[in-house]
Amino acid sequence: MPKINSFYLPVKCHYFLFMAAMGPILPYLPVYAKDLGMSEVAMGSVHAVLPIVCLVAKPFFGFILDFFSSKRKFIFVLIISVTVASFAIITFIPSYHPGHQEFGLSNFTTCHKDEAVNPVSCNYSCPSSGLSGNVTVDLILNCTYSAVDVGKDEDDSCAVACDVYDFGLYKSPSFWALAVLSCVFMVSYNVSNSLSDAICFDVLGEGNQDKYGRQRVFGTIGFGLSTLAGAAIVNHYYANEVGLKRYLPAFVLSASFCAFDLIVCITKLKLPEMPQSENILKDVSKLCKKPQILGFLLFATCVGMCDASIFFFLLWYLNDLGTVNGTQNIKLLEGVVVAVETLCGELIFFCVSGKIIKKLGYANTFTLCFAIYALRLALIASIDDPWWAVPIETIFQGPTYALLYSTVVEYASAISPPGTSATTQGIVAGMDDGLGFAIGNVIAGVIYNYYGGHVMYYCYACFAVACSIVHFALHRFVFTAKLEDHVETSPKHMSQVPEGVTLLEKGALGKVDRSDKISVTSQIQSLE
Repeated sequence: MPKINSFYLPVKCHYFLFMAAMGPILPYLPVYAKDLGMSEVAMGSVHAVLPIVCLVAKPFFGFILDFFSSKRKFIFVLIISVTVASFAIITFIPSYHPGHQEFGLSNFTTCHKDEAVNPVSCNYSCPSSGLSGNVTVDLILNCTYSAVDVGKDEDDSCAVACDVYDFGLYKSPSFWALAVLSCVFMVSYNVSNSLSDAICFDVLGEGNQDKYGRQRVFGTIGFGLSTLAGAAIVNHYYANEVGLKRYLPAFVLSASFCAFDLIVCITKLKLPEMPQSENILKDVSKLCKKPQILGFLLFATCVGMCDASIFFFLLWYLNDLGTVNGTQNIKLLEGVVVAVETLCGELIFFCVSGKIIKKLGYANTFTLCFAIYALRLALIASIDDPWWAVPIETIFQGPTYALLYSTVVEYASAISPPGTSATTQGIVAGMDDGLGFAIGNVIAGVIYNYYGGHVMYYCYACFAVACSIVHFALHRFVFTAKLEDHVETSPKHMSQVPEGVTLLEKGALGKVDRSDKISVTSQIQSLE
């Protein structure tokens, strides 16, 4: 039976509880917004501003954590508390009622299911025939999704009434309350996530970056289980509620996990003393000026753009497919999709990510993941039945999101100068799910609104292919050094070799390899 390292146990517990708290909330924010009466363009605008705020907030709070290193536990707990408070208040936001529009259906054609752009549920009535009921209308394509031949009777007397979004949305208190609280929630969550990774690497110690996935996987387990539990409760017991009331048990579940996480962090999490940089900004700016590091940050942004299309629009897309096809238990489907993403794909690849990265190298792993992402997005774009998303996400979430995320944060930890780990993680995370999410959300929102989810995902599949090809070409034909060379010459690794160790001679020549660093780390731990 494998021995559990008690020193790492609080980190595992934090990841499990913190991500379990996010599971019933985070994937459904776009769906919550839709149920409150928000449009794709409106929420695309909010989610575009939000990552820009994260782009600034992550490095800022990372700098604060490095600068006040002796108080970093208090700062960390405070930010988690803000996360809890912000999403708790979201439950009290009233629904927005869209504008009302009425028109005849005589000129509407019959929609094909694979042409869905923006389906809206409407009520129709035909006085001459006495027919009435619900019909799904695509106002962009001017067609209807219905087995009933609506609006084609001889006297053209059928009328339809729809609730459509209008510019009054931007003047409503509901929109601004959701926008502000979503920003506070997402910024505090993202900062907490970034700082969690920095603290995890602090606890693991230098040379142990490849153990990160085995800690982070507990967050995946918590996220998947709580997402599935929250979706099942909402789907079976609160399906008839309106607005955010139907999601109340999910919010309560999240708050409970957050409370337990705060208790663990306050009472059990012990952080080692870390070296302080004499000039954090100077050390980090010097690192970021290197061409290959700039390239790494650029492609980290591209990762965020691909992630945004899944994170913010996949469940929305499945909702629309379900509306067109009349799919039952759509909320349960959403929970199953998120659960298989985490409990199948991420669970496996977070555990083995360290070995894959060590075998392939950072650059090759990036190239491979972009190619797999392209296949994943193309398959999502091609489906008509939303239940096909389950096998797709089961297979592809691991080698795209989990492996890419591990590559980004492990490399950020490996290259960070001494005393700047949180700042470096903040910058890299800001480019990934800050700037990348912002650009990705705007582009995805516009394409989705005007051309539909199918076209949007095909476009992102082409983008992922381009990223894979360009990344491969740059590291094969342009950059003369490998990404690993920046790890080997990082001053952080040199500074942690104790005096008298013969590897100092290698360090002076910039020839310290990974096995040497691990060897030195084990020597230091044995001396302690």
